[in-house]
Amino acid sequence: MFQLRLQAALDLAASINTAETLLADENRAGATQPYGDDRRFIRHRHHIGTISPFSSQVRSHVDVFRALPASIHAAVVRAYIRSAHCRAMSEDDMLEYVRPWVDEVGQAAFYQQISQFDRRYTDEVESQYSSVRCPTMILWGEEDRWIPIEVGRRLRERIPFARFQAVPNAGHLVHEDAPEAIVGAVIGFLSLAVRSH
Repeated sequence: MFQLRLQAALDLAASINTAETLLADENRAGATQPYGDDRRFIRHRHHIGTISPFSSQVRSHVDVFRALPASIHAAVVRAYIRSAHCRAMSEDDMLEYVRPWVDEVGQAAFYQQISQFDRRYTDEVESQYSSVRCPTMILWGEEDRWIPIEVGRRLRERIPFARFQAVPNAGHLVHEDAPEAIVGAVIGFLSLAVRSH
């Protein structure tokens, strides 16, 4: 059992290192590129989704992650949250995101939710996107390192008359990185919707 946990910890360290390297390479390139073998970007026209090395490790070793010492778990949660942002977070803001996940119940829930990520849940409803009839706006951070921006663009193609707006200098948590851009986009979108009816 110890050897299995040690191997899982080594796999985790390797996946985090690989993910950080991939993210740094993407940021240096200044554009979203197809991922290498360690992060498989689902490029088929009938699939929308990504599988990260970290998520794969959690799915394979969820019990090991649940048993991580509290200090290591807290560092993993911080790194995970930091990867969703484009801008630096204040310590107070970081604590608001970390706090729910660092007690015993939160730690188990954190890894349980990641282990349950499954593209099939998205696949099950994708065929229904074309039946959406309400005005739809999709906002997507240009610097989203969790789900590449081309996934958002393909989502727009599947929802009739949907509008897509890339948000500069924003990652996955657009509301944290660029709240003013969200407010501006929503006001503009609602203004157009009101005028068209």
